[in-house]
Amino acid sequence: MRIEISKWARGKARTPADAEDLAQDAMLHLCRYLRHEGPGDPGRFLRRTLRDLSRRELLRQRSKRIHACPIEQLDRHVPLIAAGPTPEQALDAQQNLDNISAFLQALNPRTREIFFAHLFGYTHVEIALHLGIAVISVDRHIARAHAAIAADGE
Repeated sequence: MRIEISKWARGKARTPADAEDLAQDAMLHLCRYLRHEGPGDPGRFLRRTLRDLSRRELLRQRSKRIHACPIEQLDRHVPLIAAGPTPEQALDAQQNLDNISAFLQALNPRTREIFFAHLFGYTHVEIALHLGIAVISVDRHIARAHAAIAADGE
């Protein structure tokens, strides 16, 4: 019977050493079974046990392969961390936008218009010509905006 079990185990295992381990585990299960259950059909019990043990081993090896995968490799297929901002970053950004909005609403509309033109890269002369005011007035509006920013930052 031992030879028959070894042949059957070789068909289920990947290596001869694995087949020997499988056959030995099956025999241990058979000994426990006979001790508790009494005589039955040992050949049938062994075949079923070998089948179950080989399936269990296959599942164990598959789970090892899955767990042995480096996290960088997993992250390429399914990102583990969302690419977007964290909730804390989103809240900080929203609070900053609210502060900037409040700051801009507090400015005089003309100062706000001149300040935006300045931020978009227009020169003081270009802004003055477009609005029909003196360059010194543009300088003063931008200075007021900067002073408001400094006061808001404190």
